[in-house]
Amino acid sequence: MESVDTYEIGYRYWQDNQFQVSLSLFYSQHDNVRAYRGLGGSRYFTPDSSQHSSGTIIDDMFAQLVDPLSQETMGGGVSIQWQPIDVLQINANYSYKTIEGDCNGSICGSNELPILDLENTPHHYATLHVMWDIHPTVWVSSVMNYVSASEPDEALIQAYQSYGDDYTIWPEVVTVDMSINWQHKPTWPSIKLSAENLGSDQLKEYPEQFGPFANGTQYYAELSWNFI
Repeated sequence: MESVDTYEIGYRYWQDNQFQVSLSLFYSQHDNVRAYRGLGGSRYFTPDSSQHSSGTIIDDMFAQLVDPLSQETMGGGVSIQWQPIDVLQINANYSYKTIEGDCNGSICGSNELPILDLENTPHHYATLHVMWDIHPTVWVSSVMNYVSASEPDEALIQAYQSYGDDYTIWPEVVTVDMSINWQHKPTWPSIKLSAENLGSDQLKEYPEQFGPFANGTQYYAELSWNFI
């Protein structure tokens, strides 16, 4: 059974509602991480087929779910909230993490690819959130997210070389989301216009080995009315 033990220490400073900063360090031990062990398979040919083809090839593959892996995750983060004026608030977050993998048991052998797969993860994460009350009836919110590209071990890249150089690399992700809200009076309807992934149309957030789909730029309009 998988198990995770996590330890965290932090410090927070605040000055009324104008300024806050939080610092933290964390460590976690994740044991019995599951993986698939290949058991081979068979290939069959059947004459049944669609039009204009001579048959169908069926690959029957077998695998066993095992749990010989473990990982240590270490990192830290800083979070800042600043309100320079009453109508403007800025929130910023940054975190760093790194993973060290291990494998126990006869299944591990000399193949380090499962461990290298565990350790192949982005290290840097950041978010910037700005909220601005332009007018008593209008407010604007903007969020920028950043995730660094991963740097997989050269052995992992070479193992999947036939699929392409970027097959195992987590891509760098930069997204910008914005929204504007208008409400003339508390008893009036509220109108909200939003946009996601501005400037990052068809962005993929995962490496090609996971079969990621592309996220397009999206636009929303929302109308809400509280009758109470």
